[in-house]
Amino acid sequence: MRPADREIHPAWLSILMRPRATIRVLADQGSLRHVILLAVLGGFAHTVLRSFVRRAGNLFTIRILLVLCAATGVVLGMAGVFLGGLLFRWTGRWFGGRASAREVRTALAWSAVPRVWALLLWVPLLVYFHGDLFRAKSLQMGPHAPGEIVLKVVGVTQLVFGAWSLVICLLGIAEVHRFSLWRAVAAVLSGVSLIGLPLLLLMRYTGLLQF
Repeated sequence: MRPADREIHPAWLSILMRPRATIRVLADQGSLRHVILLAVLGGFAHTVLRSFVRRAGNLFTIRILLVLCAATGVVLGMAGVFLGGLLFRWTGRWFGGRASAREVRTALAWSAVPRVWALLLWVPLLVYFHGDLFRAKSLQMGPHAPGEIVLKVVGVTQLVFGAWSLVICLLGIAEVHRFSLWRAVAAVLSGVSLIGLPLLLLMRYTGLLQF
């Protein structure tokens, strides 16, 4: 490791442009505090976006909705990072990887940084629209109205930051396992398949999914 790679600072910015080098330093440091913080914030970012997409403001007030997003985000974020750390450590070994579960957790947690930065976008939107931001009809005001523009901006922005998070995740897993990006893709797809296929079969069997 070059000395310069150990002086990456701050990681919240360098992870965006130098993900592999940043993940290597962070994995060597092994800060559980930052992993937990990012797991929670990443989970919260996910639940806020899902609430926006599903127009959850039709069911709850904005205060209750944000509390639910925070509570659900903690559970989903922690589960995703800690269970994912075990899963992708295992599947990574199939392709010659040698990362520990702790190192994989670090890669997964820090890949949420773009989505955490994207949380800042919601602040001015909430100030301007309040609870209407999460309601079904409140923003539907014509193709050139502010509401429609907001929908498009949020959609494109979240897509870009989500894709960025995925790229960082794959590069981070590749770095901690010390193999190529394509092996990281294979390891992640294998892990997702191990969970996704049984769920699809269960949903099919119980009638929740129709083919």
